[in-house]
Amino acid sequence: MTLYRRRSEMESTPHPAYFNRLLAIHGMMGFIQYAVGFSVPLLRRDLHITRVEASFHNLGWALAVVTVSFTLPKFTQRFSPRNLLQVGWLLSLFGILCFCFGQSIFITVPAFTLTAVGATIFNNTNSAILGSHSPTAQKMMLRTTGIGGLLGALAPTVIGVFAHGGVSWSVTVGVSTLILCAVAILIIPAVPLRNADTKYQLRIRWDSDFISLVCFGFITIWLECGAVSWALDLLVDRGQELKTAVILVTAVGYFIAISRILFSFLPNIRTKTLWNYSAIFMGGSLICIIVTHSYTVSLIALICAGFGVGPLGGIALGKSARSEQGPDVGVASFALGMGPALGIAPWVMGGVSERWGFSAAYSLILVFLLIATVLFYRLEKKR
Repeated sequence: MTLYRRRSEMESTPHPAYFNRLLAIHGMMGFIQYAVGFSVPLLRRDLHITRVEASFHNLGWALAVVTVSFTLPKFTQRFSPRNLLQVGWLLSLFGILCFCFGQSIFITVPAFTLTAVGATIFNNTNSAILGSHSPTAQKMMLRTTGIGGLLGALAPTVIGVFAHGGVSWSVTVGVSTLILCAVAILIIPAVPLRNADTKYQLRIRWDSDFISLVCFGFITIWLECGAVSWALDLLVDRGQELKTAVILVTAVGYFIAISRILFSFLPNIRTKTLWNYSAIFMGGSLICIIVTHSYTVSLIALICAGFGVGPLGGIALGKSARSEQGPDVGVASFALGMGPALGIAPWVMGGVSERWGFSAAYSLILVFLLIATVLFYRLEKKR
């Protein structure tokens, strides 16, 4: 088996010029998404609500992702891509402002859900555009998720720096969103309209291939979310001080993003080779977490696991974008899997770790990695 192929899905064929601007805007959206997600625990303290009550925000987000992803492909011929991108940003802006300055969960939960609606409209539309250029689809999906994750990982740092200066998290997130939304609306490029006679029907057909892509999106995001959702508690449980652990855990998010960006610039690398290396790297890191009780080894293994799991979600999104039903429906399949994974993975990992410990919880991730690998090769065989 060769490391590279002559005409692969990651071939460095030039992509349309406006793609670079869409990548930048995607990074901005990644920042505000991570910022508002990071703010849920801070909001919980401000409103003096329980963790169960705060979790309704996450449930609203997951519901919005699934609902919008299911219905959005029907509207891609009725509205221009630029209009959809703008609407996504404006809905997110309004939702975040209401979330930041709402004084009750009866305001913040619907606002958080509205933010998810806007973010999903933008993310799905933007990913479908970037994935529509087949020769660079896989490369673009890695780079898109990488840039979004990298700028997203900066959000907690920015909030923390301003908090030390006496600025409330709500002001930081609200003002940042206003600025980024204004910039994004101004620089969203004119994207060519979809032809009305396109061969894609833009309606979801629930065949075996589509269901496989949904499952593949679910399990790859489950791997990522499950590995990092309780990483802070893992380090504290193994002897690290809380304040130090908070700082160290942020490194995992950076390495997830960096791995995606790094691999997106490798010329002509085979997707199968990338999956194999990433899966082996992540699997070895998970084994280290399972068999050790040292917080130093656990931290290094978490960072390595982040570097390994990073490309997996990008590979899943790239495969979805090249679906036989077209990029819009394909990206919807990924989002339909991602939404439930974001809600289920932390809940399952939290329950298993509390009952049987973190070694058992990360053993479960290792099992899911094996299942994901089997499903990946099944999709490769079909392709």
